[in-house]
Amino acid sequence: MRKIRLFFIVCLIIISAHISVNAAEYKDVLRVGLSYGGSAKATASFSSNADIDIYNVNTEEYIATIDPGTTFTLNAREAMVQCDYFESVTDVVRIESTDTIFYNGKEYRGAFEVRNNGDLLRVINIVKMDDYLASLLGKEMSASWPIEALKAQAVCARNYAITIGGKHSSYGFDICAEQHCQVYGGVSSEAVSTRRAVRETQGVVVTYEDEIVPLYYFSCDGGYTENSEDVWTAALGYLRGKKDIYENPQYATRYNWSVTFTKEQIEDILYKKNKSVGELLDVVIEEKSENNGVIKLTFIGTEGETSITKSSVRSYFNLYSNTFTIERHKNEAEEEETAYPTLNVLTGSGISEIEKPSYVLSSNGLYEISYDAEEEEKIEEGFDSYTLNGHGWGHLVGMSQWGAYSMAVEGYSYKDILNFYFTDIEIAQNVVVEEEDKTEFVTDNEVEIEEPTEEELDAEAESEEFEETENDGNDDIQWSDTGL
Repeated sequence: MRKIRLFFIVCLIIISAHISVNAAEYKDVLRVGLSYGGSAKATASFSSNADIDIYNVNTEEYIATIDPGTTFTLNAREAMVQCDYFESVTDVVRIESTDTIFYNGKEYRGAFEVRNNGDLLRVINIVKMDDYLASLLGKEMSASWPIEALKAQAVCARNYAITIGGKHSSYGFDICAEQHCQVYGGVSSEAVSTRRAVRETQGVVVTYEDEIVPLYYFSCDGGYTENSEDVWTAALGYLRGKKDIYENPQYATRYNWSVTFTKEQIEDILYKKNKSVGELLDVVIEEKSENNGVIKLTFIGTEGETSITKSSVRSYFNLYSNTFTIERHKNEAEEEETAYPTLNVLTGSGISEIEKPSYVLSSNGLYEISYDAEEEEKIEEGFDSYTLNGHGWGHLVGMSQWGAYSMAVEGYSYKDILNFYFTDIEIAQNVVVEEEDKTEFVTDNEVEIEEPTEEELDAEAESEEFEETENDGNDDIQWSDTGL
């Protein structure tokens, strides 16, 4: 265990009444859902290079031991978890081993809990927080990214896992392994760099007004982040939008983007969402945030108009972000047509062609030629396609991952990164004490953590043989866009 040297020691003891997560609630172990709901299957296979012990979760009784190297399959049948290697006595089992465990061919640390849920298996990985984070970093970022960017991501992910831990409580676990929560891939996404980033930020949390808060992050912002209330609902003081002076368009994926929808495509999307306006005449940005994100988008049609707001704008049309402008297009053939219908009238010099606005002199005086008002409006407002020219990838609230990358390349620390993207926060060393009603925080300028030597890192690399992710930071990174 590393030594922690305290300089100018000022320890702030925060009673649980003043903090959202106390020592009893701090999760050193997470329950991560791997298969549940729509992803659940009727079977699941397991193996390990060491003995596997099976227990009845309901009674804590031992059931069986599976030999090393043996792959066994659990089945959901007759409301039980069944297997050829032991007698079915329960609807939920726990799988433990002194080594890593392979689930459906994929390697994981920790233990497993498998439950029969309507003749489908709900599979939960019970894993230590630090092991979870080391795997997550290899998915949420590339393991080849600068260490300070990885450390900033580790703190964000730790905060998020602590504070959003009950998101899937109805399913019996804390957090899922997909983009809905945070992307987690087991041992295969770990690397020397990701374990180092977790180790060097061990126990570090971010607080706002003395509470541990969820830290949201996304791929890139294209120049500006957003206020939380302009994307979701609540105005959170630590989630303030700002101009991003660090994110580099040379690095960032989707810093700029463009997508075109035909009128028919938009009509079809609105119809499927029960928001049809008939034939589409125009798409109008009615409200923008102070940082140029679209807050309200209105669709005008022959049967009325409808609007969508905030995060729905992005989700309806599967856009990279809410920050965009609209470019309207008409087909060339239509653009060449006369804007208004023409009429031929008999004059003193013969037949003449006239256009609106036009008047003729009749026996009753000057007379204005009338046109169909609805047809005139349709001609003025009808467009065939709409191009959205946008910036950024994600909800744009909180930390830009590509911005963190750019700051780390420029030599900034993970604390610099967090303090830039989050407003009025404290970076604290979280020390879980024995009393269940207290959590001790030491502010970041009072803590110095002794870093491992190069010899220690080299020894780790040789002994652990992590599969390092060779990723240049492009589209195959599984951005979580946490907070959707």
